[in-house]
Amino acid sequence: MNTELPYLHLPIVSLAPALQLLNEEEFFLYHWIVYLQWGRGKVTKNVLVRQCRWDKSETELDAVLTAVSETVEGVTLDSEGVEIEWVTACKQRAIERREIASRNGKKKGKKQSPSGCSAKAQLKRKRIITSISPNAVEVISFLNELTGKSFKAENKSELNARIKEHGVDCVMDVIRYKHSRWGHEERFRDNLCPATLFRKNNFERYLEELPASASMDLSRKSGARSESAAHDPTKRPNEQP
Repeated sequence: MNTELPYLHLPIVSLAPALQLLNEEEFFLYHWIVYLQWGRGKVTKNVLVRQCRWDKSETELDAVLTAVSETVEGVTLDSEGVEIEWVTACKQRAIERREIASRNGKKKGKKQSPSGCSAKAQLKRKRIITSISPNAVEVISFLNELTGKSFKAENKSELNARIKEHGVDCVMDVIRYKHSRWGHEERFRDNLCPATLFRKNNFERYLEELPASASMDLSRKSGARSESAAHDPTKRPNEQP
């Protein structure tokens, strides 16, 4: 079982004083549930087991989750997974704030006449929007949830290439891993952006930084690399973000 706790920018102890009543194992799972729910929504048992490297039986997992739900108010446990009420509320408020900020920004912006944009530009814009990969949208949305930023999924050729090579789950795991390392340090926080994370040389190095158990898990999800990439004689430079 992975004994490291991911970085949280949410004050979980002050929001849930009952956490002081949990033992070490129960607090460990609670911490992971908060982290995963903030990025994905309701946390299924399979996701929890995979992300925190749970190496005990499913019965023991159920027992620990039951103890958490009975000790801490607002923890819902059912057959579909586990969910924490205050995390859901925080996410909803964050979404509402972004929507309000977006509306206010549009009101302050300059009004454009219908003829202000040429038909050619409008057609180009439409083609870009319709060509955006749903997988890229999912990954960028996940990155925005973790960082509180508003990156767009347009023109992300590097991201699309990484998704094609490794799969959505693998890309999201790398984002989660780097956020746990950089999210709490101001000098590294700006590196949590598509340009740095999804650049091929950087992304490959981030995969190598993962623990051995995590690398095996990612390799199962991403599958075999493309044949051309496997035989590429080009040496990757040791590039820093």
